[in-house]
Amino acid sequence: MKDDHLIVQFDFRDFKYLSNVMKTQVTIRDPEVIVGLKNASIELDFKALVESDEAGLSRFINGGRVYFEANVFGYQTSSFTTKGFFDQLGYVEPIKEYFNPQKLESLKKVFAVAFAYLVFRVLWRSCCRSNRPSESKIKTE
Repeated sequence: MKDDHLIVQFDFRDFKYLSNVMKTQVTIRDPEVIVGLKNASIELDFKALVESDEAGLSRFINGGRVYFEANVFGYQTSSFTTKGFFDQLGYVEPIKEYFNPQKLESLKKVFAVAFAYLVFRVLWRSCCRSNRPSESKIKTE
């Protein structure tokens, strides 16, 4: 190989200012990792992200998650590898409520009003029809 290393780059995206990206690079020189015979382990330090968020300059960490995009660069190698989220220790994904209690109450009110309207319409029509003289009586008189 002409150049015997790969660069793995992580781009962390800021959700306060979308154009703000914090990059971290790791150089891999192990030939067995480069040719795919062995896995590599990479440690990332999130201290700079946390400090920037605590100072109010950014919003990298949202609800306990950090969004990243990873790339690999090397001799005749340029690859968009993956994207995803790193979760803080103890992070639990929120459970999506299919029926929000407020929405459920609103739906109950709407259905109650619609039901009352329909009952009123049926009673009104039946009352009006029974009080109206029938057409056969009108014609015969």
